[in-house]
Amino acid sequence: MNFKKLFFTTAMIAATSGAAIANTVVTEKYTQTKELNDVKQIQFSKFDENNDGQYSMPEVGKTLFYMFDTDGNEVIDNMEWNNENVMTIIPVEETKFQYIDTDNDGMTDIQINSYDEFYTVSGLMAFDKNQDGLSAEEFIDEGFEVLDDDQNKVISLEEWQEVYLKTRMEHNQPENYNDGQ
Repeated sequence: MNFKKLFFTTAMIAATSGAAIANTVVTEKYTQTKELNDVKQIQFSKFDENNDGQYSMPEVGKTLFYMFDTDGNEVIDNMEWNNENVMTIIPVEETKFQYIDTDNDGMTDIQINSYDEFYTVSGLMAFDKNQDGLSAEEFIDEGFEVLDDDQNKVISLEEWQEVYLKTRMEHNQPENYNDGQ
């Protein structure tokens, strides 16, 4: 779960009919992503494996491979291939509390609470055709058999990277990635 608290204090002065009115407004904003069962939410910081501040094509491909490998056995089988488990549209909840002290006596005179739900999207959403979660099949857009070079009914990291790098170069502009060098 991702949780952020933002805290704002502002002093507002309004002039009405020659007299100045001072208000102190304190705003607290809490934002968190909603937990969803059986899906992995995208944390783009994980894509930068070598912590150099850049996302290279091999880093992105390797990170996604391990996200699609849901049982952690370092291969993608036919069940994981079709499993839509990486969220590209993530529900976010935001709660905001606003406290207004209209006469600056240190006591809250007006309190306003609000709650919003909205969605954040990742760049991976372009591959998620039906927007219900991204599968390895949707992301690579090739058949399982194309990746399974040795025909052992699973896709290894090496097989994944070979096709991933080839298909991304064909479908995306290479300058969107840094080659890590």
